[in-house]
Amino acid sequence: GSYLDSASSAVPLLGNDDLRVTQGPATNAWVIIPSARGAGTDARIRRALSLALERDGIDAAAFGGLAQPGRAPVGSGSWGYERDAFAQAVDKLGGVPATPSDDDLATARELVAEAKADGVTTSLTVASSGDVTRNVIANGVLSAAESIGLSPTIRTIPASQYGDFYGDEELRDQADLWIDEYYISKTDPLGFYKNGTSDASVNYAGFSDPEYDALISQAYAATDDSERARLTIDLQRRWNQAMVWIPVVETPSTLVTGSFVTGAPASAAFLYYPWAADLGTREGDRS
Repeated sequence: GSYLDSASSAVPLLGNDDLRVTQGPATNAWVIIPSARGAGTDARIRRALSLALERDGIDAAAFGGLAQPGRAPVGSGSWGYERDAFAQAVDKLGGVPATPSDDDLATARELVAEAKADGVTTSLTVASSGDVTRNVIANGVLSAAESIGLSPTIRTIPASQYGDFYGDEELRDQADLWIDEYYISKTDPLGFYKNGTSDASVNYAGFSDPEYDALISQAYAATDDSERARLTIDLQRRWNQAMVWIPVVETPSTLVTGSFVTGAPASAAFLYYPWAADLGTREGDRS
């Protein structure tokens, strides 16, 4: 068997009776990350793009429908406590439609017009590495941007350089937005939302909110799970109001095994514990 790098790789395997495809929670999410230049630094433009993005279409085209439209920038596998509270809060998040409605598009156009009236440029450069997933998402951003009055272009950055976006300011200066899959290695979404503090190393667009910074400190100090979840949910709401990064799709962990194999976890827990010790076969099946 195998843990797949992309859920879309499982699509041609779904009809094979000798195989079993299983998915489980992970923290992974594909997101659109703004740089420190151009239209992406304006929260109204980011919110407008989120409202116009066809997440269902991206899921179908890039992941064969085996991902799910992202409402938050970190996957549900991060909910290691107070799962019901986090699930309810994510369902209430606005500005992240699976398929934009006419009202969503109208609101997005109003946001773009407002930003343009304040002198914000309507040109937008989106970086892609040329691989299938990023190209599908980049073209989704292109379509969304054009539908709300922006003038987008796609810039292809070689795959060998693409990971340098996080540390190379000169590379980031070649695009307003870039697309990546991001995950955290802990079951606490607070470990993601710290990326929105005013001094966070990956807060490239310069989002700054003193109340957000104070909430981060309070949440890290909270020892009660319900209080920590309440504060983290407030941070999540503030993050999405500013669209510090734009959520695209949440990508579950995807496992493919022989139909007789048991014991391997479907969740992203496989990254962190010795799951091979639990492998076995169903009683009566071959070993």
